[in-house]
Amino acid sequence: MHLGRVFRRILNNDLEVIQRGIEVEVEMGSEKPASFHWNRDHEIVSALGPFQGDLSDHDASYLVTTAGNEIFLLYATPSRDANNEEARHTQWIVESRVLRDDELMGWDGEDPGLLGNEHLKRVSDYHGHICPDLVIGCKAVNLGLNLLGKHDDLQKGLSVVAQNTTSAVDAIQCLTGCTLGNQRLVVRDHGKHTYTFISHQNSRAVEMRLKDISYPDQEIFLALEQTLQKQRGTLYQIARMQVMLDEWIEWLLSMEEEDIFRAREACQIPPHPESFSKYVSCPLCHDPVLASRTVELHGHSVCLSCAQWNDTPQDVIWH
Repeated sequence: MHLGRVFRRILNNDLEVIQRGIEVEVEMGSEKPASFHWNRDHEIVSALGPFQGDLSDHDASYLVTTAGNEIFLLYATPSRDANNEEARHTQWIVESRVLRDDELMGWDGEDPGLLGNEHLKRVSDYHGHICPDLVIGCKAVNLGLNLLGKHDDLQKGLSVVAQNTTSAVDAIQCLTGCTLGNQRLVVRDHGKHTYTFISHQNSRAVEMRLKDISYPDQEIFLALEQTLQKQRGTLYQIARMQVMLDEWIEWLLSMEEEDIFRAREACQIPPHPESFSKYVSCPLCHDPVLASRTVELHGHSVCLSCAQWNDTPQDVIWH
């Protein structure tokens, strides 16, 4: 089951409540549970956590998937010695089991935004999951290709300049075929959702800049995120954040590209592919390095990492 659907079911209380003490085997060198016994032996194939417990700072909870493809919430709390206040052993509880599709009257089916959207499904498979930045990347591709495609034959070549390194870049690589490897994708990480799509036919380009959009309940999400960064988040807070991300994805998908981006014609020359045939040896570290990626330091062509560690910027001449 997709993790997003699992979290939605936890928040919706689509659970079989168990609340039984259990014996748990933990991984060697780790506190993560490896197996437990409830009615029968359950081998754990993946364990997400630990999350902060609800009762004290010392408690922890785990979301585990078993070899039988069942998903349980396990709770661990230390048992303390009354004399020295130190934990002697851990008490484990199987709190609940997440209900399967066939146990729900109207199960939630496809992941949000994927139903009927083949492009998004393809990009999600390529990237590994779906998130708001990935949707923004898909929207940028749709708008860029539509604006250029009205006048140009994009089969003759396309390049893209992206000003971030978010998940949106994977959407661009997947849907346009412009990648870092074929040098038709140039990434300048300015931390902006700004994209320039360039037609090689006549060097025509369109630039798209993300508008100042505010996600629903954004402040609540940021507060939860701050809590999690302090490693004090509970499983239910994680679930709430995932559900909010799903809602943001659906909200973005409902919007027109023109409501997300400001677009304009731009002047841009298509990037010129470099030849990667000439390597030289750095005299300091002796690693082979592309000649075009060396800098001159005290009369020698050295690699960038050696130049950064061995002298100040004013002593460096960039090639």
